[in-house]
Formats: sequence, C-alpha cells, structure tokens
Amino acid sequence: MEKFKQVLEVLKQLWAVKSLRAIMIIFAYMIFFSFVIAGIRVNYNYNPKTPELDINSEDTFENKKNYEAMFKINNEQYKFINKNEKDYLIVNDTYYRAELNVLTPINVETGEIIFAEIPNFEVKFWLFTPSVISNLLKKATLEYKTEFTNKDIKKGYIVDMKDVFDNVNSGKTILENKTIDNNNIKMEILERDGKIVSLILDLTNYYQLFVESDLEYKVEIEY
Repeated sequence: MEKFKQVLEVLKQLWAVKSLRAIMIIFAYMIFFSFVIAGIRVNYNYNPKTPELDINSEDTFENKKNYEAMFKINNEQYKFINKNEKDYLIVNDTYYRAELNVLTPINVETGEIIFAEIPNFEVKFWLFTPSVISNLLKKATLEYKTEFTNKDIKKGYIVDMKDVFDNVNSGKTILENKTIDNNNIKMEILERDGKIVSLILDLTNYYQLFVESDLEYKVEIEY
C-alpha cells in the first residue's frame, strides 16, 4: 500500500509538468487502444466454424450415410465418398459420380459433367455398399469367428451367388459356359467396438463369371 502511494505521488508530480502531461495522456491512450484491439481479436478468434460433415457418424452399418471408404484391389487404391445421398468414386484425382453401374466424371465443386476418360473396371466393386453388404450378411453362412485379445472380432462368411445377383446389378453379361448355381463368394469382416471397420470380399468366383481368367479377385474395404 505504501508503494502504491509513492507511485501515485510521483504521477501527480509528473502530471503537474505540462510537457510531461501530454506524454502521459498519449501513453494512456496507447494502453487503452491496446486493450480494445486485443479484445476484438479474442472476439474474432472465438467465432466457431460450422461443423463439417461428420464422417462415420451412422447409427448402423446398414444405414451408413455420409462416410468415406477406401477400396484396395491388386495394390491399387480408390477412395469412395457418400455425401448428401450421392456416391463418388475418385480415380487418379478425378471425381466420378457413381450411379448404379455408371461412372460419370464431374467437377466436384460445380457438379457439372467434365470430359475425362471413363475407367473400365471388370468388376463394379463400388456397388458393394454397406446396405448391400448388410443384406448379404443376413443370408450368409458363418464359416468361422475369431476373437482377439484387443476385443476385435473377425468373421468369415460364405454367400450364395444367387443372393449376390439379387442385390448387385452389375449390368454385365455372364459368360455362356458359366452359371451361378452352386457358386458363391466369401466375405471376411472385422468388427471393432461392435462396428464393421473393414472387410475383404473374395469375388474370384463372381469375377470369373464375366472374365475368362484363373486369377483371384479380392477387394479390401476400410471405413
């Protein structure tokens, strides 16, 4: 308290000198405006942005909406986006609107169709959406189940080919010497905290219905 009185007494003495009084007034204004500017900046920085689309915020896998998925096929990766009830497949940095079995190159900002090469995939893998996969799982036969120490669960399923064709319309014609009877695909899913986080589709038999080949065709999907 004594020091405060001494400081106050010194300020009174300085204030009595006219030349110093002007400097003190300017200094006081500088301090005042510094606080004002600092307050404006804090106010500006506290302007929260509108929350962006919440990826993977679905209630169930079957009704999964507004999500991203990464497809991996033979070491090639393709990003798939579902946003506002529209599907997009990104190939070589080009966005394609995926409508059923048709890919249309677009400008993702304007939505306008652009000129770009249409990729020719022998299997339209993007048709295996969470909704389709959920329908297949309902009719699939559980082949094995493995529980890990971290509580992850891996399940393997066999799916009848007829059920695949009932849910996936690829628009492709089956080879004459092929049949879907007594045929199947395999699915392996990984569950974490009760949710499907990744899966592997062994579509070899499905692939060989359309293409004369002995090669395997597996699709890895991460959500």
